[in-house]
Amino acid sequence: VKMERIFIFALTLAMVLAMSIFDTEWQNWKAIYGKEYSSLQEEWFRRAIWEKTKKEVLEHNRLADLGIKSYWTELNHFADMTSDELMSKGCLLPPGLQEDIAEEFNNRTDVIKIPAIDWRNKHCVTPVKNQLSCNSCWIFAAVGVVESRYCIQYKKLYSLSEQQVLDCAGKGCDFGNPKDTWNYINKAGGIMKEDDYAYTGKNESCRFILSKSCMRVNITYGDLANEEDLANEVAHHGPVVIGMNMSDLFSKYNGEGVFYEEECNAEKKHVVVVVGYNTTEGGDDYWIIKNSWGTEWGNKGYAYIRRNVNLCDMKKYIFKAEISK
Repeated sequence: VKMERIFIFALTLAMVLAMSIFDTEWQNWKAIYGKEYSSLQEEWFRRAIWEKTKKEVLEHNRLADLGIKSYWTELNHFADMTSDELMSKGCLLPPGLQEDIAEEFNNRTDVIKIPAIDWRNKHCVTPVKNQLSCNSCWIFAAVGVVESRYCIQYKKLYSLSEQQVLDCAGKGCDFGNPKDTWNYINKAGGIMKEDDYAYTGKNESCRFILSKSCMRVNITYGDLANEEDLANEVAHHGPVVIGMNMSDLFSKYNGEGVFYEEECNAEKKHVVVVVGYNTTEGGDDYWIIKNSWGTEWGNKGYAYIRRNVNLCDMKKYIFKAEISK
């Protein structure tokens, strides 16, 4: 009986210590990401999700350490969000892109293979931005390509206003397609700098002033058929937009390793910018993508995702644009 009491006491003490450690980790995580909740009930709800996420992250990273998984995850600022909330960050509305332009781009002959490229090294990629809770990834990706392509062609890098497109293109924070952004910029006659029209993540009244536009361009766009075409386009002409089916694990990616999952959610799609590609020392080909979830996610806002495997059905949604004055 005495031994049983000692065992029960030790077990209880261990549970209390574990809960104390969990409490400390929870409070530290909230402080790091500035998390505040409207009620005690909501905090309990969010903590339960956070604890579940923590277990998933630990198990996934154990498999990564064993070489079973190719990348690592973390308890980032999405760790208290439900699966449905994470899936809602997908914002791509599948397109009907212009077939004549798409055919023109697919028939290009400048397909000299370049083993690796990273447009960040050419100083033609703006800093990572944050779409916040707005479903505006299609705007950020399309604007990101315009920023980079203009820089490559005209040697000036501007950080452009996603908020202008959000307010003025007519879709607000609803799902959209990169072509909606490019069509709007063409119709508006230009786009302002981010400094002159700052992002709020909320649909507001249009405040575009043509005379304050930092560039007046014509954008032609189309789709690419496969990842080989994508690699050639990125290497020779600059960053390209891709859409990909969403994955819960993608939101937890910490920037270490090359992201790869065989199955992704086909109902929700996210849009990012491919800024380059390379191959690991182990021979795994990967894309370098710029996301719009802030610098707290991934590798300071970037990710490395598996190349030449049609990851998350990405070959269906490869969009490129050309800029001319």
